[in-house]
Amino acid sequence: MKLNYFSNPHSKTVFLPDFSNQNPGFLRFFLHSGRNLYSIFLIIFLITNCQTSGRRIIRESSVTDPEILENPRADLKPKASEEIKLPFEIEQNPDLTKIYKIKSQDEWHNIKEGFISGSTYQLKVTSLKINKYDGYHEAMDVAKRKAIKNLTYLADPYLSPEGKIDIKILVEESGSIVAHSDFIGEKYFYVYQVKRPALKIIVEDKIK
Repeated sequence: MKLNYFSNPHSKTVFLPDFSNQNPGFLRFFLHSGRNLYSIFLIIFLITNCQTSGRRIIRESSVTDPEILENPRADLKPKASEEIKLPFEIEQNPDLTKIYKIKSQDEWHNIKEGFISGSTYQLKVTSLKINKYDGYHEAMDVAKRKAIKNLTYLADPYLSPEGKIDIKILVEESGSIVAHSDFIGEKYFYVYQVKRPALKIIVEDKIK
């Protein structure tokens, strides 16, 4: 076997050995040995890479929480500071025993509406809902809208958009149901008040 080079002695290109005159059996042995070596190197590379990746995954997923290290079966519930918060507030049923109960429909009819003092605006609403809590929530919604409409008109029928927002905030922050009835004549009866110091002056003179 002889090696063939370019005639230029400074050339860096080298031809592979010339096996054309060699025994075919030797050639098959050489190629077969080369494939075996390539396979061995490939297997070693894969094993080494898998071991390194495994160590990296274990290291990255190591548990450092003392509570879990002490008790691996600890319940992985979110802590108080990590509790999931809903994007809306769930409406809670009120304790109706803490507000005044209207005895009769006549009593409700005799209750005054409008400003009953310089700090309190009062109105009345009803609900046809059979369930008392459904009736309460419906009455709250209707009363808020009615209070916003009435106070806006009292402030100025042509109130500015900013003034309307101020009235709405005032009602949302200061309004509440202060009296309710049992189911009388297929209705619930309610009294709603907006209470705030100097409310009448704020509505009639301050909000523009």
